Amino acid sequence: MLVSEIIARAIDDSGAGVVTYVPGYGGSAIYRAYQKIREEPVFISFHEEVAYTVAHGAAVTGTRAACLFKTHGIMKAGNTISDSLLCGTNAGLVVIVCEDHGGTHSDSIIEAKPFLEGIGIPNFYSSPAAVYEDVHRAFEMSESSGLPFALILDAEDTIKDCDFTPYRSQTPVHYKRNPARHILSPLFNTFQHKLYQAKMRGDDWRAIPEPPVPVVPEDTSANWKAAVTEYIPLFEIFRKYRGEIVTGDTGISSQFT
Repeated sequence: MLVSEIIARAIDDSGAGVVTYVPGYGGSAIYRAYQKIREEPVFISFHEEVAYTVAHGAAVTGTRAACLFKTHGIMKAGNTISDSLLCGTNAGLVVIVCEDHGGTHSDSIIEAKPFLEGIGIPNFYSSPAAVYEDVHRAFEMSESSGLPFALILDAEDTIKDCDFTPYRSQTPVHYKRNPARHILSPLFNTFQHKLYQAKMRGDDWRAIPEPPVPVVPEDTSANWKAAVTEYIPLFEIFRKYRGEIVTGDTGISSQFT
């Protein structure tokens, strides 16, 4: 099979429930192959930050997820990647990054690894002969560490032929609501940063004691308290309604979650 087809097969055999994609060299071939496997449409975005955030949300709540980007694309997703490192994941989250070494389909020639190392997301290179196993391994590493993983490929390798041995793998993940670990807010920054550092060192990060969930607005910092207090009437009404999806930024709205 073509390497692009092998990667698509590995993503499906890994039990990924959500795959997001932004058109780009290498990723597009994987997307087309994956679309043939799946009956339902694959999420297409025109900005990597949106695509990555959708996949990360799925991984936090217990569904394996993958993103298909090129190097320039994953740089655009940098803001949400940095957030995901502190939020962590429950199910595996794997980003397939296709490098355009010849610069034939990109603004410029740039390597992915220096950016990935700089922002702090675990990553490793793969090759055509190893890529099927590496996709499975990346999902497993993501789940054992509670962090997203990036898998770097040469986009030109996606059109090569290769052999592989298929198998299915998925570790059941049960989502449990945990604001201290998965809500980005200044109230939890210190704790979440400790978790991230422990994960990167390979320490037992699950043993780190969680801080008590603060009471808002009493436990809000002095700089925020006056503004947060004015929001109380809104959130007393809002808490009576439960949508399928509720989102917020890192400020007042998320402090009320």
